[in-house]
Amino acid sequence: MSTGRPSRLLPVLGLMSAVVIGIGSCGFDPSAIPVPGSTIGGPTYRVHIEFGTALNLPARANVVLDGVRVGVLAAVSMIDPDADRPGYVVADVDIATATRLPGGTIAQLRQNTVLGDIYIALSASEARTGPDLADNATIPLAHTRPALQVEDTMAAIATFVQGGAVTRIQDILNQVNAALPADRRDTARIARTVAADIIDVAANLDRVHEFAAAAQADVDIIRNNAEALKDLFSVDGARQVTDATISLAHLFGVFGAIGGFAHAIVWLAPLARDGDAAAAAFLPLLFTDGPLDTTAPSNLNRLVDLLRDRVLPFVEQGPKVNITDIRTTSDADTVPRDERIASIVAALRVVGAVR
Repeated sequence: MSTGRPSRLLPVLGLMSAVVIGIGSCGFDPSAIPVPGSTIGGPTYRVHIEFGTALNLPARANVVLDGVRVGVLAAVSMIDPDADRPGYVVADVDIATATRLPGGTIAQLRQNTVLGDIYIALSASEARTGPDLADNATIPLAHTRPALQVEDTMAAIATFVQGGAVTRIQDILNQVNAALPADRRDTARIARTVAADIIDVAANLDRVHEFAAAAQADVDIIRNNAEALKDLFSVDGARQVTDATISLAHLFGVFGAIGGFAHAIVWLAPLARDGDAAAAAFLPLLFTDGPLDTTAPSNLNRLVDLLRDRVLPFVEQGPKVNITDIRTTSDADTVPRDERIASIVAALRVVGAVR
């Protein structure tokens, strides 16, 4: 016996199937379904926030200003990179009209817990650099910060722990302990010495600055003479330096040989000392204005005066002697007269009085 009920259910099932198929064929977004607490009541205005990355940012994410929820994420769009700037993400958020954001507001993606959702945190405490943001205003990349991903932090910690860094630190500490003295008093003395050196350096930073300035000057000289240094350290420059070093060594050998020669002529020292007087007499003749300058007050000038004023007149004109008196001693009577006359004539001949 049939009741006809199954025939009534068929149209209902067909309608439900058509509705399900229609829903599946459209781009259905579950986040578009209004959920209590996921929207902002009252009027809002749109603000565009540029992020370098928005990884794991969920739909309808909260926007928090200094700890207070003031908005909600409405949409996210991607901006492709170009020749002037890399690609970035633009997050469109709806902010309650009662909340005013000053110019220079900082936006950052944050996550409170390991399993918590990422939200957009706004900070206006460091802003106040311009007028309040109006509808469709933009917070640029310069005023946004990427999210501090807990996963990245944990991955970095795991890399640090499992990468051998802790073991290397332990090895370094063991090596330091092995290098230090076994007696702790010696270690304390070394620490005091190092501390005193550091204090001394800190008290004489001006000397350190002078040393650094001198080192900088040396570096500048080297940099300014790069070509000369390049030639000096080239193959030809190295050969020239080697040849100059060998020549200098030979020159030192010559100096050594001269030293031996000096010991061999020590006997000439007395002769050199005795020749000082003769050198003193002849040097004025050689090192005056002229080698034979007769106007200079020298021995040669005196010799010329003697020849010109004394010797040559005597030779040319003969003696000029006036005999005014001739006397004899009391013993003259004992000398024969002829001998006295002969002695007088001899004396006069000597002085040129008679010929």
